[in-house]
Amino acid sequence: MGRCLRAAFLLGGLLLLSCKAPTVNLGDVAKEIKSKDYEAYFETWTRHGEVYNLDTLENSLKVSATYLSWEMRQAYVARYCADYGLDEAGKQAMLDKERAALEASNEFLVAATATNQKWAYFHKADSPWRITLITNQGVEIPYASLERVRKPSAMLIAYFPTITIYREVYRFYFPLVEGASGLRIIKPALKSFSLVFAGALGRVELKWKVKQPKKANP
Repeated sequence: MGRCLRAAFLLGGLLLLSCKAPTVNLGDVAKEIKSKDYEAYFETWTRHGEVYNLDTLENSLKVSATYLSWEMRQAYVARYCADYGLDEAGKQAMLDKERAALEASNEFLVAATATNQKWAYFHKADSPWRITLITNQGVEIPYASLERVRKPSAMLIAYFPTITIYREVYRFYFPLVEGASGLRIIKPALKSFSLVFAGALGRVELKWKVKQPKKANP
């Protein structure tokens, strides 16, 4: 590849890095989230990344992931209830269901594609990617299970616009607690956590920086 083309790719990467993703709030607080604000919450909890082979110009992986935090789940319920006209009882039933899912695992909704679509088949035994959840506190753990969403519903596509007919869609489930300590893996005390796709084709790290509480004035 020529120097100019390599430089263009590197410049593009630097431009992407310059667009800072918002920090996230991991506080376990019930919020009065408005349906109209759903897109803002979705962008806050979604990360995007990609890796290229600069010699062949192949897209080894292009991936987006949404962490289904309590805040994100509440935003989803707010939008769903507004769209479908659910009453307070229906809303509470949805919140209870989302709370149960939150307490079962750390869940990410992932949509991916590649020049060779098979490279985005994460469910295959010969997948070229090792996928882990890591934190700034030194925890690194593989997913406990994954679910391939073969035919995303119209509702899923509407609420998660990273999903398209050209992308492979998965739900990744990571343990809630770290085995050695029994402590939660994703918690407010973190500075950051990442979903990492690594292997012979490259490495993509999707990072969520955690909003730190303000220190009280002495």
